[in-house]
Amino acid sequence: MGGGAGAGAMAQAAQYMRSVQRDLDRHLAMRAAMRAAYRDALRRGGSGYVPVVPRAEHSCFYLCLDCGHLADETSETCPACGHKGLLDLSFDIAADQVREFEAKRRQKSPLWLRIALVSTLVAATVTVGALTAGMLLPILVSLALSIPIYSLMLKPLTRLFARGSLRRPVRWRGPIHPASAPRSPSLKARGRVVGIDGLSSSPLTGRSCVAYEVAVKLRDPSSFRAESWLLHETHGESFAVGDVQIAAGRAALAMPLERIERGDIADDAHLEKFLRERGLRTCDGDLDLYEAILDEGIEAEVEVHHDPDVAVVSLPGASGWVGGRRRGPYR
Repeated sequence: MGGGAGAGAMAQAAQYMRSVQRDLDRHLAMRAAMRAAYRDALRRGGSGYVPVVPRAEHSCFYLCLDCGHLADETSETCPACGHKGLLDLSFDIAADQVREFEAKRRQKSPLWLRIALVSTLVAATVTVGALTAGMLLPILVSLALSIPIYSLMLKPLTRLFARGSLRRPVRWRGPIHPASAPRSPSLKARGRVVGIDGLSSSPLTGRSCVAYEVAVKLRDPSSFRAESWLLHETHGESFAVGDVQIAAGRAALAMPLERIERGDIADDAHLEKFLRERGLRTCDGDLDLYEAILDEGIEAEVEVHHDPDVAVVSLPGASGWVGGRRRGPYR
């Protein structure tokens, strides 16, 4: 009897593993088809060829599925973590599948929290049994109450203990991960900010600057995570702070982020293009937009690090990083 039940369980497990493998094979086949279509489109150039897979009318970033880094060039490996294979977000099916996966993940609580809550309820039931000398009725009542308690407590506990995930956006671009904060600079300096190879501009508001930082936060009261950072992006041209020169793309801004209102953006089409380039859409929910601008000519402080290779720039007395953690919206 027991052997038959065990064989049945093994058969169900094998069937489940085969279904998982089929889903994985379909996913890999889809990625291979999208890459092949993209390479074919590049080879044909201006011949009027349109890939079978629908894609955006403008170029988009490439997303690392391992660390969430956004790369602006085709590469076999992620420049941030070395993971092989980047997803071209210009293909609608690729961007939509990633967004759907992220939406499902927001509806789930962390596995460790679910295990901890179940363990606590089981321990409470065992304690009740011990205090009542093993009487059946109190144990049954405790078990019956455990189910509604689990349902009621899971969401508030997730929001309480998962706040650290707010410091880890699902997409990021810059010299270091936004949740990181280097602590041992090899050089500190203070001086006026001077552009070297021209100015950059914020992709959100279009404001001219030597470096910018933009971020997007999703507010979804119905999910287990009421707030989730979808994007953090830092970029800039080469510039100097006093006598210290900073190469293009190597600056991290430790400046407080300011919330941007929709009226500060050119139009909804510009915002939709900005989000679509990064695999996001305005229909994802209530989005809060943030921006920090490093203007030319202002006084700033810089900390140069070699591991990782990054220059952290801040305003005197207004650093966005305190004790290795981000001040302001990232906390």
